[in-house]
Amino acid sequence: MSRCQRPVPCLRRLRRSHKVLSPPLFSNSRIYDLKKRKDLGSLVQHNGAITALQFYSRTHLLSASEDGTICIWRTRDWECMATMKGHKGRVNGLCVHPTGKIAVSVGKDKALRLWNLMTGRKASANKLGEGISLTG
Repeated sequence: MSRCQRPVPCLRRLRRSHKVLSPPLFSNSRIYDLKKRKDLGSLVQHNGAITALQFYSRTHLLSASEDGTICIWRTRDWECMATMKGHKGRVNGLCVHPTGKIAVSVGKDKALRLWNLMTGRKASANKLGEGISLTG
């Protein structure tokens, strides 16, 4: 009997809601409403597995991916409003400022990037020092 080399991803519950995001086992992640038992749609903009999710307000969700992109999704209809490119490789972490105007991401490329969410564009990029260890 062979053993799995990688853990099987599980459903992620979206913060403060009854919605879950399925893992991208094939080409995209799907969103389900558990209360209504309904498939709400897919996050299909990325070309790799989703590595981070972060809500800002109830109206928008940010997703980061192995493909180095960050998408801004409108939660009303799950439309991708912007795709922000900048990391070379996997995005390991993502955090949105409480104002919802800026976000910070860190990637496998050892870069910390500041994003302007009002314009959907990169605001700045900084390389992290040699002694920094990143997950992922």
